[in-house]
Order: sequence, then C-alpha cells, then structure tokens
Amino acid sequence: MNATAQPPSQPRKPAVVERRFRHAVYRTTRPLPRPAWEPVEEYLVSGTGVDDPALRWYLGSGIEQAREVATAPRIVPPHARLLFLRGTASLDVIGRADWRRIRILDPQFFGHCETSTGGSLQFYDEIGAAGRRSVIALGQDRYRSMIAELGGAADACVVATGPSLQQVDPGELRAFDVRVLCNSAVRDRELLMQVRPNVFAFGDAAFHYGPSPYAHQFRTDLRWMIEEVDPWIVTGAEFLPLLRQAFPDRLLSKVVGVDLQHFGGESHDGLPTHRRLANVLLTYMLPAAAALARRLALYGCDGRDPSDSKYWAHNSKTQYDDLYSSVMEMHPSFFRDVDYEAYYRRHCRRLEAELKKYEADGVTFFRGTPSHIPAIARLADLGGSASLGGARPAT
Repeated sequence: MNATAQPPSQPRKPAVVERRFRHAVYRTTRPLPRPAWEPVEEYLVSGTGVDDPALRWYLGSGIEQAREVATAPRIVPPHARLLFLRGTASLDVIGRADWRRIRILDPQFFGHCETSTGGSLQFYDEIGAAGRRSVIALGQDRYRSMIAELGGAADACVVATGPSLQQVDPGELRAFDVRVLCNSAVRDRELLMQVRPNVFAFGDAAFHYGPSPYAHQFRTDLRWMIEEVDPWIVTGAEFLPLLRQAFPDRLLSKVVGVDLQHFGGESHDGLPTHRRLANVLLTYMLPAAAALARRLALYGCDGRDPSDSKYWAHNSKTQYDDLYSSVMEMHPSFFRDVDYEAYYRRHCRRLEAELKKYEADGVTFFRGTPSHIPAIARLADLGGSASLGGARPAT
C-alpha cells in the first residue's frame, strides 16, 4: 500500500460500539464453505440496480440470476442470497431467518467486508460444494507439480516491493535458484525480464481482484507477465473464478490456487500449510519458498518507517501511484477502518513467530536489504560474511 497517496473525502468512522456491531455482522454474513449448500439459484439485490459495475464484476455470469428488490425480504429462501450494496450503515439484520444467506457488498459498511465478500462470492455461493472440491484438488495437484519442478533448490530469494529494492542489482536476484516476487512488481517489466521470477504471489481482494481501475491495470500487467515470463502463480483458491473470468484457460495452467480454509490446519499429503495472515509475505510467499528451498533471502521487506502514513512505503517503480486513489474511492471503508500502526505491530509479531517456526524446521534466513522490522533486522546480512546468490557461503 502506498505511503504518500491520500484518500478522497472519507465517510464518518463508526464509533466503537457501532464498529463492533458491524464487525459481528460481517463475520456472520461473509461467505464460507458450507458443504450441504447447492449453488445459488437467485440473487436478490437491495440498494442498487443490477447494472452496478462492481456487482457485475463480482457476480460474473451470475448476474443473469440477479434481480433488484425494492424492499429487502425478512426471509431469504434457501436457494437465494440477499445482496446489500448500499445503505447498510443501520442495517436491521437482527431477526432475519438466516444471516448466512445475506451478503454485504456496501463499500462503506465495515473494513474489508465488501472486498473479501465480493472477491469470494462466486467461489462460495455460485460453484457449489462439488465445484469447490474440484478447484481445491486442482490447486493441490499444481502445487505438487511446482514442487516437482522447483523443489530441492539450493536457495531462494523472497522479494517484496519496499523502496530498498531500487538499490538491488537485478543480477543479484537472478543468481538465486528460486525467485519469488509479488504484487505490483508486475508493473516493472524491466525488473521482471531481468530477474525472471519462477514464482509470483498475490491475493489482495481490493488491489488485485477488485473492480477498480487499479485492479484492472494490475490484471493487464499480470497477463503480460504470464505470457512473457511464465512463472508459477500462487494465489487464493477463492479468487480462481475471478481469474477465469478475466483470463483464458491457456494462461492459467500454472496457477496454484491455495485454499486457505483447508490448508489452514495440518498440511495435506506433504503440501505446506498456508494460513490467512493479512499480507502476501506471510500468507503466500514464505510457505511457498520454504517448500522449495531451505536457504531464503528476504529483499524489499522494508517495513514501516515512522513517517509513513499508510501501511508502509513502496518502491516507486513497482507501484501504481496514478491509480491508487481509484482503490480508495471504490473501497472507502477498506481504508477508513484500518489502524495502520496496530496492523504493523501485529505484522511484526506474526512475522517473528513465523520465522522462528521455519527456523525450527531447518530453514535459514538472510537479509538482502535493510528493514525496520525487528525480525528481519536481526537476520544475517547478505552483504556480510553470509552470502547467497552468486557467491554462496562455503558448506
């Protein structure tokens, strides 16, 4: 997330009690795997028409099953879902027959309620239990194929998009056996062609799978990268219907759809555990890299400078500065309800715990660039006695 872009006029931040209520509503109404439920036959749309651009993106072909209702029904039929798109700030959902059949897509409701609900709507509500099992099984098969192709490597670089990445010679990254890049690095085509990542990870419901101009440009650049570089793609299984909506099947043959619900506990038949941990480094990059190599170097994980106003700063060559405001306008509560300092403190604690877990399992970490994150700052510096890539330490 960009540290300099400022949001347009933001709606009122809910008071504490109201925030807790909205959070409880979101947790109850968000899509989840319910094995007994068959695919949805009808969407009842409240608060906007069925021509709403965001709704059409989230539903895809399911828009044909949507109809607008003047008044939201108190009882939602088992075969239907009630979609709220506007005016849910004082939503009276208490007393409805089944909150689980309600989906809130109001961009001003609470936090990432709209983005995470919309991004996973097709996966949980449209394709049904059999369709989900098929997507999950395909993701597991492709994960095994990725490990068969790249596993057992001597080393891997895990490359985030912090400003320090601009000081790194791409040749240094190219020297690693496995090169894991992520997110808006798709924008820097020169870097991609020089480093040629063999694994690329992303999975943000707003920035990558949303309906904003930012997300659309990301997917345009992603398509170019897939065609020109052909890396393995590691992302969330719940977003696969949206990828299939945007890309032809011929470009998706190396997409590894990680199901965070099923992979969240024990590993499956030797596959690594992926847990939903709020950002791409923890959720996708580290588990995948550790499955392919036991010596990992972290680059571009700068963390949050005290002067940063949002999550943290980014390398300007790998950020869509001119389109960032479009995400803020499309998803206002996504930014309004975030406590950036608290988010960063949690990230630092989680990263410390994850690195220790991997180290206990035999993974060795190195730091390729400076970092404000304590867990990374303590790592051996590649510029010192420990060197990987082109000049690895003696074994």
